[in-house]
This record gives sequence, structure tokens and C-alpha cells, in this order.
Amino acid sequence: MVIYLYKTTSEKNAISKTWSTASGDIKTYSLSYAVGEMDLLNPDIMISDTNLEVFNYAYIPDLNRYYFIKPTITATGYYKLNAHCDVLMSHAVQLRKEVGILARSSDVYNTFLTDQIYNSLVYRRVQTLLFSSTPFSTSGNGYYLTVTGGNPTP
Repeated sequence: MVIYLYKTTSEKNAISKTWSTASGDIKTYSLSYAVGEMDLLNPDIMISDTNLEVFNYAYIPDLNRYYFIKPTITATGYYKLNAHCDVLMSHAVQLRKEVGILARSSDVYNTFLTDQIYNSLVYRRVQTLLFSSTPFSTSGNGYYLTVTGGNPTP
């Protein structure tokens, strides 16, 4: 199994991550192995090397996934990579193709969508506009123009 280790400063909730391409900031391993059964979302991987604590991101082509990692050194001298799947980066291509309506976020919401958390209020809007001249030829009679919302169906 091949594993690529990276250093990234990207936010965890960014769909696409960037990593440093400087010399020594990317490492490739092909003789690593999983500890016990391989968990696709949270694999534990052992690597025999030094100074791996500077890396915080990994890509495993065999699993076709990107991972946040926390390398810790064990008593045997191996580094154990506690990995957690980065679902956003692993599925970035598919996510960018999706189209939809954002129903709710932490600070913006759409009041036109039915939502049990955010109440939407409907107010009647009455507006009076005076015509600059008499648009109708009949004098002495009043006219009311009423407009309701929505587009008429053809």
C-alpha cells in the first residue's frame, strides 16, 4: 500500500486542500501496513521512519481517500498514523458537480423554504400610489387597483 504524507495549512472544512510542495514536505511510503483490520474511514497505519510528527495530511491511492493524520510514536519506535477520512477532499470532484438549494446555514437561511427551526413571518404590505394625472376619463368615481403577489400561470 502506497501512502503520501503532506503538510497542509488549509481549513478542515475547505473542499480542496493545498499542501506545501517544498523539498521534504512530501513523503511517499510503499512498505506501510495497517494495524489489524483496515477501517476505511479511520485507519491506523504503522510506518518506520523519523520526524513524522510534522505531517498532518495523507493520501492513500489504494483506498482513493484523503486523511487528516496525527502521527504518534510508539514504544517500538514505529510511528502510528491515526487517520481520519477527509470526506470533502476525497469526494471533491463529485461535490463540485452537485447543484442544490442551501436550506440552512449558521447565519443565512431562506425564509421561502419550510423550516421547523426558523420561523418565517408573512406581513401584508399595503401601498398607496397616487397618479400624477387622472388616468381614467370618468370624473367623480374612485378606482381601486389591487395587485397580489405571485406570477400568474399561463
